Amino acid sequence: KLNRIIWLQEVAETVVNKTGDALSLLAKHNTRNAIYQNCLALGYLLAQEEGVCGKF
Repeated sequence: KLNRIIWLQEVAETVVNKTGDALSLLAKHNTRNAIYQNCLALGYLLAQEEGVCGKF
C-alpha cells in the first residue's frame, strides 16, 4: 500500500511539472503573438499617417 502511495505521489509530481512546463510555453507563445500583433497595428497606424518620417 505504501508503494502505491509513493507511486501516486511521483505521478502527481510529474503531472504538476509537465503542466507548469506547458503553461510556460503557452505564455511565451501568447506574448510573442501579442508583440507581433502590436507591431502590425503600429505599422498600420504609421502607414495611415505616412510614417514617422513624414511628420518631420
